[in-house]
Amino acid sequence: MEPETNELPKSLVLGRDENIHIKLTRSTLLNDMRCYIAPISDPNFVLFMGFNSGFSDMNVRVEIQNFTMFYGTLVWDPWLIVVQIVCLQCLYYLTLGFFLSILVGTRVSRMSLVYFFDYATLTISTVTGWCVIGSYLLSALAGAGYLLLLIERAKKCLDFSATLYIVHLFICIAYGGWPSSMTWWVVNVTGVAVMALLGEYLCIRRELREIPITRYRASKFFHPKLTS
Repeated sequence: MEPETNELPKSLVLGRDENIHIKLTRSTLLNDMRCYIAPISDPNFVLFMGFNSGFSDMNVRVEIQNFTMFYGTLVWDPWLIVVQIVCLQCLYYLTLGFFLSILVGTRVSRMSLVYFFDYATLTISTVTGWCVIGSYLLSALAGAGYLLLLIERAKKCLDFSATLYIVHLFICIAYGGWPSSMTWWVVNVTGVAVMALLGEYLCIRRELREIPITRYRASKFFHPKLTS
């Protein structure tokens, strides 16, 4: 005996194309699926779906509860981008300072901005230099988590990661001149790659996560746009 349409296991996922997709968890005879999204006036909105199948025609009402994300509607908002860049930069330096204080602070008599912005401190010839390198790489790993928290979009991770390190490059140039150390470039390029790739991976996992929904049968007169 075939299950009724509204009893088939279904879930909603947020796809990488920024649309909400209906995923059926096992094979069915459903075809010709159409949907109507009601105007969204609050975070709790309703998605109406109509199904036509070989054995039944009915409408299903799916209610998405409390599904909100940081980035909001997909509109160009330069102020939001600026705020995200500033927050990401500040969190990166706070994290870098935390790791420097643990790994380097115990080895030197006095901490200073030299370990943040002077390219000469990133060297493989001393133990302290290796500690500075480790602090930069650990901060890049933490930056991937900040991308998940603040940006949330996989396709934007590389842009924000590159922007963070470009700003860092300009600050280093203003502080100690053009970085002439190959170690500095290797560490920072590696940091960009680690932060962007790990951030994309984490954001993709969130984007593909199933959205919790509630399902129940609705009358065919429930919404006029589905009965036409």
